[in-house]
Amino acid sequence: MRFISVNKKAGSVIAEYYPGELTGRKITEVNPRLLDSRYYEDLLKAFDGKLIIRDKVKSSVSEQYYKHNYIPLQNMAGEVYAVMTISHDITDSVRQLEQLTKLAESDKLKSDFIKMASHELKTPVTSIKGYVQLVLSALHKNEEEKQLSPSLIKLSLANIDKQINRLTRLLSELLDLSKIETGKLELNREVFNLNELVIDTVQDVLYSDTRHTINIFHDFGCNIYGDKDRIGQVLINLLTNAVKYSPGSDKIEVWVKQAKKGKVSVSIKDYGIGIAKKYQSKIFERFYRVEEKIEQTFPGFGIGLFLAKEIVEQHDGNIHFTSEKDKGSTFTFTLPIAG
Repeated sequence: MRFISVNKKAGSVIAEYYPGELTGRKITEVNPRLLDSRYYEDLLKAFDGKLIIRDKVKSSVSEQYYKHNYIPLQNMAGEVYAVMTISHDITDSVRQLEQLTKLAESDKLKSDFIKMASHELKTPVTSIKGYVQLVLSALHKNEEEKQLSPSLIKLSLANIDKQINRLTRLLSELLDLSKIETGKLELNREVFNLNELVIDTVQDVLYSDTRHTINIFHDFGCNIYGDKDRIGQVLINLLTNAVKYSPGSDKIEVWVKQAKKGKVSVSIKDYGIGIAKKYQSKIFERFYRVEEKIEQTFPGFGIGLFLAKEIVEQHDGNIHFTSEKDKGSTFTFTLPIAG
């Protein structure tokens, strides 16, 4: 396992990380970490007479990618006396392929988003139009009687208002996404009481959804310095998600606790459909929605959690979650306490 000869290019690459003469030295003397590596295993296999080809190997000391060929060299008796390693730097090819893959994924993402946006925006507009036509039809029928059912008007206006709120929220999310991508999301910071904001936000959500019970547990009280409206937006996104993805449960819990020193955490726990492990790594990506059938029946662009993450991180906080399929989810974000 000693170097017999090294060409100029290999010598210059190795010398950047392991200076000194290579010829005659053991490879494990030059780099002791190789002893437990795949590279060392491949060399041993090559010394057993096997031709080994590795198409894409990332360097252990740099960001470069290589194609390695391990070629056994045999003497006249057919015995392997040395192994020749030929390495090709394929970093540029790998980077180009990665860029092409990202472009392809981006094109698919845009296509999927356009389809989803068309559906999501069309639904409330269609509903609004339906209730307007219902009221107009009722007005036409009752022109002679000069009477119109108050309950019909109240029901229609309530549903129209609900759909307008939904439409407004969808459009606001798209506008916020555009601001984040262009670096133009401004934060109007002030000192405010987080506990009071949690109470007010929960009340707002309860006004629009009376079926769920949302219990608040204040284990810690504090002020924070940040954009009150944006933190309220994070709370609304997490609470409405908890409501939306809990069709079979009517209980949601909100906990305000002291995190590590100088931090406060807010957790929103639901007992809904949960998130399968295979989808959890992508849950904060923009436009991402879980691909299973039941999740696809719920409305939304798939950018609420992306916005929540961006807003929290711009406040020097972080957000994470735990979830188990069919048992619910707990989303927690932490923020610095106002000094």
